[in-house]
Amino acid sequence: MVKVDFGSGTDVDEYRNCTTQPDCESPKVTMYPPSPVHTVVTEEFAQRGGDAYDYFAKRGFTNKQMSQLLAWMEDNQADAEEAMYHFFESYPELWKSWVSTDVAIKVEQSL
Repeated sequence: MVKVDFGSGTDVDEYRNCTTQPDCESPKVTMYPPSPVHTVVTEEFAQRGGDAYDYFAKRGFTNKQMSQLLAWMEDNQADAEEAMYHFFESYPELWKSWVSTDVAIKVEQSL
């Protein structure tokens, strides 16, 4: 996947207040604004989650990484499970930074 530049730039106000509204009478060309993705947990989970919470706190993808993974899925007509194996095999430097060494070893042994 690649970003397609319409030459219009991104007008966040236009996008939110007109382009995405069904009753907008004169939408203008605008590119999609960034859409950050956040992991949300309860306060109780944050306090008691231990290793699971630490994982969620560390896990993250750049847009480029996610686009590369989605493009690979499209090119290979891959489902989620196939993408998971591809991700673990192709991006070890990324996912290993999210988990302990012990967990990384277990994941690699199970692949």
